[in-house]
Amino acid sequence: MGRALAALIVVGTDTMEKKRSFVNADDMKQALYDSGKVVLYGLDFDTDKDVVKPESQPALSEIAKLFGSDPSLRVHRTY
Repeated sequence: MGRALAALIVVGTDTMEKKRSFVNADDMKQALYDSGKVVLYGLDFDTDKDVVKPESQPALSEIAKLFGSDPSLRVHRTY
């Protein structure tokens, strides 16, 4: 049984704006199986808060689709 690992890396807005692109569930799954990781943009939080902004909903929906399609996936945060 294969395993996939997801890592969360926080970047500054200047870097994020240059590379930002929407990734759908199928692309996420392919990236995970190809390289073992996927870079996600579009998960925005209020400054100094743990509140996800409403404009993050499309990315969150795609993440939910990904996990719904493969229950063996797990999330791991790295520093």
